[in-house]
Amino acid sequence: MALKILIIHESRVISKIIQDYLFTDHPDAQIDHIDVPAFPEKTILTLEKTYDLVFSGMEMKGYTGLDIKNILQGSSANSHTPLIIMTPTDTPGYRKRLMQNGVKYILPIPCTSTRFRQLIYKIFNPAPVTGHTLYAIPDSRVVIFNNDKKIPGKIIDISTDSITCKIEDYLPKELEKAQKAIVQFPADYGKASTISISGDLAGFKDLFLLNESSSRSSKITWKIKWNLFELHAATKKTLQLYLGRVPVSSFELLKYLEKFNKNKSRSHESKIDILSAENKVLHEQISKLRKKISELENVSPDVTLKDVSLSALMNEIPEPSDDGFKLSIFKKVIEDNIKIRSEML
Repeated sequence: MALKILIIHESRVISKIIQDYLFTDHPDAQIDHIDVPAFPEKTILTLEKTYDLVFSGMEMKGYTGLDIKNILQGSSANSHTPLIIMTPTDTPGYRKRLMQNGVKYILPIPCTSTRFRQLIYKIFNPAPVTGHTLYAIPDSRVVIFNNDKKIPGKIIDISTDSITCKIEDYLPKELEKAQKAIVQFPADYGKASTISISGDLAGFKDLFLLNESSSRSSKITWKIKWNLFELHAATKKTLQLYLGRVPVSSFELLKYLEKFNKNKSRSHESKIDILSAENKVLHEQISKLRKKISELENVSPDVTLKDVSLSALMNEIPEPSDDGFKLSIFKKVIEDNIKIRSEML
């Protein structure tokens, strides 16, 4: 049965994060939102739907999480609905004060997907446990290919050489003739990275018809030869590992991933070294330019040019000329210059 969940918060960003976490583990969940402070108290008091779980912010304009708790307890439909208070303040003293006010479940914001999942598990599995705790995870999905037809299913069991699935509403003959399977699931539920493993169905192994009143289901097992492992990261980069016909062990896979990460790290370090070297050269050039500017700033404005050839002040390269007109002009310029200087003395 699909979970019915209510989120009460003034931040749409936080509401969206909680919704994404919930849909990752519970894709069929029915999620409603109430924006704060733009809702009257009677909105909750008159709700006819009984929710399985309610999320509420603690520090909101107009209402606190404790206000929401009291309103829920006064309603007819959700007086016993579990309430999770979301708060950015996560100190022992603050948690103690909330618990003294009757708050049982507290979720720090931001939070990891693991912590979120542990809290949800604790709410729906209240019995105390000892030793290792197994957390409920969403069904792993598979797509079976029979020619151009795609047949969705749930994975019951998966190993290095076989796969067992639960298939709904398909004839046994269609399933027995399937050629390929692709398994896809999040690398860490709630994150953007996903893992895909594809393989060739090497032969039909077993078929068992499940007697379920709601639908016609089959539990079917194939022998499989895995051939491709893909890790799709949020950066759009894809790691591909061709498995071949020999099943790869988890140890070998982890070793490969470790090597891949080391190579990637070395590549980044090499790029950083190159950038550091370029940065050093640029700093040296800047230092030289600053020194030249400083020297020019200390030069007197009345400085005279000494031993500077006329060609250094011209764009054109000087060439000898026998043109009498040019020689006369040049001679006149020199005579006028001498005359002006003599008058200044």
